[in-house]
Amino acid sequence: MKNPRVSIIIPVYNVEDYIERSVVSLFEQTLEDMEFVFVDDCSPDKSIEILCKILLEYPQRKSQVKIIRHDYNKGVAAARNTGLKNATGEFIGWVDPDDWVETDMFAQLYDKAIRNDCDLVWCDIVDEYVRTSQYTNQNAEEKSSILLKKTLTTLSFGSLWNKLVKHSIYTKNHLWCIDGANMMEDRILLARVLYFCKVIKYVPSGFYHYRKEIPKTMTNGGENKGMKHLEESYINLNCLESFFKEHHVYEDFAFSCNLLRLIMKQHLLYTTKIEDLKLWATYQPEANRYVCFSPELRWRHKCIGMLIYCKLWPIIRFWLYVKQVKSQYISKKP
Repeated sequence: MKNPRVSIIIPVYNVEDYIERSVVSLFEQTLEDMEFVFVDDCSPDKSIEILCKILLEYPQRKSQVKIIRHDYNKGVAAARNTGLKNATGEFIGWVDPDDWVETDMFAQLYDKAIRNDCDLVWCDIVDEYVRTSQYTNQNAEEKSSILLKKTLTTLSFGSLWNKLVKHSIYTKNHLWCIDGANMMEDRILLARVLYFCKVIKYVPSGFYHYRKEIPKTMTNGGENKGMKHLEESYINLNCLESFFKEHHVYEDFAFSCNLLRLIMKQHLLYTTKIEDLKLWATYQPEANRYVCFSPELRWRHKCIGMLIYCKLWPIIRFWLYVKQVKSQYISKKP
């Protein structure tokens, strides 16, 4: 039996309020020869029930749908691996079940890939907020090393879901996520994918709609960003650094890896808690000297980082005191 042109992998967990729009946008794709691999990571809600109900309205898609259920909740990294193991398409795409896509997204990306014999094709995204949308241009040089560095240093470039990748890139190079390491798992997987891509093309269209008014249910564990999530991020980064060393290119990407270290813990600089600032200072401290070079930090946060790096804690404590007094003054205003 001939393999489908495109397999879409959708990890599912706790998205009953959003999955309908996502699934409808997939089943209405103008590309007919597709496969949809839904991985149910023991979702506690009605997400899969809603999926099955929608599937009844698209009988032509029924034979193209796989629903695979984990025996217990394993996390998004394991869900991605399960999807990859069960996908059979010529190309692999990813969709988060709380997002949605334009109906011609995969037809357009697949056409671009075939006409140019691509290993990877990517497109622009649209950030969706409650009351507004924001178009995010993803244009960059169509070169593996350039995109790899942007993936490590720029938040908006590090996602799998606006990209279509030749399946053989994953299988021939044994590229998987680390089970249990559920933070930054997509970014680190993408970085390794990009290393092996020779022909890359860009489609300047906002096909992918990324829902931002809610915490991403499977990718960042909601608002809890404690030590567990930091540790999972660095497990993934350590894996990538080992990968670079194995392929004798670590020196080419060492600076970018340190900027990614800063991205992983930058939320600690946004706080007014001295404990969080001290954690920023001591966790993966080798990256702190590069804080002024981070493209993801505003200047006030870069200044705080440099004060911490220089161990100027009296100035930091005075700044926190001023912030606290200002907050109390504002709260007491009639």
